[in-house]
Formats: sequence, structure tokens, C-alpha cells
Amino acid sequence: MKYHLNKDIVDLSYRYMWDDWGISSHTFNMRYRWMLGNKHYLFPDLDAMIFQFSYSF
Repeated sequence: MKYHLNKDIVDLSYRYMWDDWGISSHTFNMRYRWMLGNKHYLFPDLDAMIFQFSYSF
């Protein structure tokens, strides 16, 4: 999802992945773009990941 706030932009995302080895993951991402004038901006990127393992022998 992207949100436009005056000159700034917020970008949020979520991803769920799994495989046949019993590994699943959740990934959350947030980016915020601060305009620092007409031609410059600051664009920090935050990621959070959660992994889950299911072992079966």
C-alpha cells in the first residue's frame, strides 16, 4: 500500500512465504520518503522478518 502525504510518501508491505521443507516466513516492510527540497529526498527502509521451522523426521 502506498500513501501520498503532501510531498512525502509512505509504502507498507507484507509478504508470507512457505516451502515444502516446513519453513514459513512473514516479512513486513515500511519505507517513508521525506522530500528535502525540490530534488533531494531521504528514503529509510525498515524490514522485520519472522521465520518458523517445522521439523518432521
